[in-house]
Amino acid sequence: MFPYKIFSTEYSEKCDYKDVLIICYLYYEDTLERYYSYIRSIPNEIDICLVSSNKRVLSKVQKEITNKKLIFIHKENRGRDLSALLVACRSIIKNYKYICFTHDKKPISEHLHKDTDIWVEVLWSSMLASQNYINNIVNYFRTNSQIGLLIPPEPFGDYFTTKYSYLWGENFENTQKLAHKLNLDIHFSADNPPEALGSVFWARLEALKPLFQYKWQYNDFPEEPMPADGTISHSIERILPFIAQEAGYITEKIVSDYWASKIINFWQDTTTILFPLLDKDLNIFNLHDLKINYSNKVKATTIIKNNIIYIYGAGKCGQKAFNILRLWGYSPQGYIVSNNYDNNVPMDIPIYKIDEVKNNLSNSTIIIATFTEAIRKEIFNTLSSYGINECFWFDSESNSVDIYIS
Repeated sequence: MFPYKIFSTEYSEKCDYKDVLIICYLYYEDTLERYYSYIRSIPNEIDICLVSSNKRVLSKVQKEITNKKLIFIHKENRGRDLSALLVACRSIIKNYKYICFTHDKKPISEHLHKDTDIWVEVLWSSMLASQNYINNIVNYFRTNSQIGLLIPPEPFGDYFTTKYSYLWGENFENTQKLAHKLNLDIHFSADNPPEALGSVFWARLEALKPLFQYKWQYNDFPEEPMPADGTISHSIERILPFIAQEAGYITEKIVSDYWASKIINFWQDTTTILFPLLDKDLNIFNLHDLKINYSNKVKATTIIKNNIIYIYGAGKCGQKAFNILRLWGYSPQGYIVSNNYDNNVPMDIPIYKIDEVKNNLSNSTIIIATFTEAIRKEIFNTLSSYGINECFWFDSESNSVDIYIS
């Protein structure tokens, strides 16, 4: 995980804007208003390159934004933001030492509308929150020669938190191919997820030199409509920190002081919802419990060889064992109970008296689920009388499964 760097939006020291370029790619006319305040926050002395494949967008921005050092570029409608950066602006970028790149964005589906709106604000605020914020970033580059790349936080929200599960998406192999294309000797691991999403960043040009030296063409990028994942564009956004690292530079995540507090509040609210739900069914009350649960799952996969699983005991401990096993991806066939069991309360899976399944026991994994050692021994002795010499037990305190030895 890259460290977070929080920059103030209110206070800054005097800044030298020489060799600084800000590139903004805009395409959607109906969302232009939300970006004007960010563009206006850019100090008047900084060169700004506005790129679009929509001529009407360029015309509207030209009328709306004044007193800025603006360069307007109309590009081919292919490759969206990254062809704007790597093709349309290729001849301009080489004249600068530090660049900022950002672009507009729209949700790919209606249910992502709220999360996408939040993400857009985080992306642009992380790049251009205010004049003081921009000053602080430029000064940070000038006073820290090892800083090569500054990227925004990952997206967050009710749906976007799923992105944390596997940030490679469909792009692991494509990113490896991209590294080869750029003649980079980078080792990728599927277990080491990328941390740059959104293709928005501040960079020291030298840190991304291989990317900018490559002679990109519009036909390197897919035609519209561009797929939602698995394209060269998705690989480029993920490879950026790896390029900077290969060049000997440090990557950090940056965020404005305002959005840092919003992100903290979001995750605090999320945990107050998440952990009570996990505790209710799975006895997972905190992050420590969650890590232990994963460790227990890995352990279970090494000892449970037969996927035909019965839980011996249909009480609270048995029901808890069922919930844990289901969480781990197992589907128990049912509960086993003694022959004199007479409780007919409906359960999530069938309840069998032991004589009803005695012919299936030798080909099954049997997990004893009871709170007391004495009852556990009694059940094991019962199973032994049916010819079962190996079974497992569920430890309700640690939510673990282990081989039972009487």
